[in-house]
Amino acid sequence: MAVNGGAGTDLSNSRFRARRRWRRRLGYGALILLLAGTIFYAGLRYHWRHEFLRRVEVIRASGSPVTLEELGKSYQWPESGENAAAAILSAASCYVPPTEKESEETLWSILGGQRLRRAEPLDEDSRTMLAEHLKANAQALGFLRDATALEGSRYPMDLTKGFGQFPMYIGEVINKANILPCLEAILHAENGDPRRASEAVLTSLAVTRSLAWEPMVGCQINRLTCQKAALIALQRVLSRVDRFADDQLLALSRALTKASDADSWTRALIGERCIIIAMHERPDLVEPAVGPSVPQFVINAQKELGLADRSGIAFLKLMDRLMQVRQLPAQERLDAAAEVDKARHALPGSFFIIHEAAPYAVGVVRWELTETARLATASCGLAVQRYRLAHGALPEALRELVPMYLPDVPLDPFDGKPLRYKRLERGYVIYSAGPDGTDDGGKEQPPAVRGKPDISAYDITFTVER
Repeated sequence: MAVNGGAGTDLSNSRFRARRRWRRRLGYGALILLLAGTIFYAGLRYHWRHEFLRRVEVIRASGSPVTLEELGKSYQWPESGENAAAAILSAASCYVPPTEKESEETLWSILGGQRLRRAEPLDEDSRTMLAEHLKANAQALGFLRDATALEGSRYPMDLTKGFGQFPMYIGEVINKANILPCLEAILHAENGDPRRASEAVLTSLAVTRSLAWEPMVGCQINRLTCQKAALIALQRVLSRVDRFADDQLLALSRALTKASDADSWTRALIGERCIIIAMHERPDLVEPAVGPSVPQFVINAQKELGLADRSGIAFLKLMDRLMQVRQLPAQERLDAAAEVDKARHALPGSFFIIHEAAPYAVGVVRWELTETARLATASCGLAVQRYRLAHGALPEALRELVPMYLPDVPLDPFDGKPLRYKRLERGYVIYSAGPDGTDDGGKEQPPAVRGKPDISAYDITFTVER
């Protein structure tokens, strides 16, 4: 019995020791795997960091700013007394709004073309209200005329603080400052004064141009809004006044050429790139851009774990592709930009800086092409007016304007074909097919309806009704 008992004990001890050995081996294995994983992840972090910094240095070597401090230095302040933005801000600060909400809506509807067609005269009440509003804002209009003569412009914002200092006031300032010369142009057209009407349009275009140097996409979108208002006023002025001199039309044409600044979009994208690079480096800059949806501890953890560098690499790749898309022939850019956005959507949700803050390729390309189309159709419209002034009749086709009034017939940036020209029962329309690439016969964009998306088909048009 004793022998048997000893054998049982030895067997039990052997099994116990075997289990301990396996546990020890498993523990060592787990430790080795943990160590290997740690080393592997440290290697990944090093790779992500090195690759992110390498890409940043490549951009810097090309001559572009990459930090917010470098961006601020590249955005020079004009010399004292030469800053158009200062004059525009002064105008906005003394802007006198309409006394009643109804009259404010009427003012905007006059400019937006919702109340009447271009060739129709204003009723007496509207003219009186318009004259009183402009009289109340005589001081503001004086500041805006001063801005017309100034070439330099910079609005006061601290670029080192990223989107946390996004100049939200610029939209309000431009809405106040830009509507005044547009309405002034309309009133002078009603009074049959082509010189003062054209000067007012030139003032509006100068206000618009003051935003061209702002290194943010949002500022350039505001610039397009102002530009659209100026061109609406110009169409009405040309439809209401028939006594323009050739030099007045030529001055307007030169102002439109000056307004065509493709570099403004490049500067804006460079600025956005600097801001988002900084967001990947500084967690304190992230929350103002992405909002409270992402907790600060998640933002901090992403930086500590090196995931911000991984996101930064993906962002810089997207920006490189967007910059390349903008070098393609105009009519190919929208489809190529859609591929860039498709790659963006495929990125993990953890890349929230990209998803929440980076500009969409299709949006940037569409806005840029829309500006090109608007200015090109307006330039053709002024060339048609100069032809009509010289020949007493409208041309049969835009090619008749070459080379005396146009160097060549501009191409539609959306489909690569020459801009369309159609004579109307009264007047004419010059148009681009617009972002959908479909020729809708010169159909204008309908007035916006609050709360309802615009899904109708339309072209980008410049119409004169006479």
